[in-house]
Amino acid sequence: MRLFLVLMASILISACGDDGDTSKMEGTKAESMAETAKSEMQESMKVVDHTMDEMEFKLKRSINGLERMIEQYKEEGFDFSEMEKKKKELEKELENL
Repeated sequence: MRLFLVLMASILISACGDDGDTSKMEGTKAESMAETAKSEMQESMKVVDHTMDEMEFKLKRSINGLERMIEQYKEEGFDFSEMEKKKKELEKELENL
């Protein structure tokens, strides 16, 4: 059994042996890989400003909340005219973004 393991280990070592002088080729490969990695990082590191998106989301959420409240007030028979005014103001503000 030991002889078999030693034989297999020597075969694997010889199979993965020296492929000749590849230091020149590896240098160019490493440099090209580094350049592509740098360009990929620059593309992925773009800064996006989401402040307008956040403002739009907040306004839409407020408008949707007011619409639900208006529907509920209609069902219960309360006055909802002030909420409609506020909703129109928010819609105008959303259009101005």
